[in-house]
Amino acid sequence: MQLKPFTNTTGHIVHIGTKTLFPNETREVDPRQIPNELRDPPAPAAAAPAATEAFSVTEFLAGSVANIAAQLPALDVPTLDLVHDIEQANPKPRKGVIAAIAEERLRRASEPELSELEQFAIDLRELDDAELAEQAELYTDPQYEAQLEIVRAEQERRAGGANG
Repeated sequence: MQLKPFTNTTGHIVHIGTKTLFPNETREVDPRQIPNELRDPPAPAAAAPAATEAFSVTEFLAGSVANIAAQLPALDVPTLDLVHDIEQANPKPRKGVIAAIAEERLRRASEPELSELEQFAIDLRELDDAELAEQAELYTDPQYEAQLEIVRAEQERRAGGANG
């Protein structure tokens, strides 16, 4: 997991994954766990002509059906939609490509999205015992009862694993 420094520029405590950041504090965090409202605004995209984007998709679609299908999971939703639309607009759209895109959309739709608490529980497994104990101390406020229960459950799981 690639961590990056994050500074809490808000006026209140922020939780990112298993990390608690006080105002103006900087810590290394997993950038995938930074809430959207706290992310840096995207850099303005260079003005690229629409033909450049269409060309890269056209180049992508020049590959074999098997090659295209293998690369679909790496595409974001807008690009996947663009690939579908361009292939569909082709005078002879390939049924295999259209079917592979449909399958990818179904696969994505069927993947369960983790709640913040579920992701929190997963993140706790990466911590060592001292970091886990630190988390237990951080979540003593009643508003964090759910997080504290998850931390204690992880501590119990580890204690059970050590005894078993």
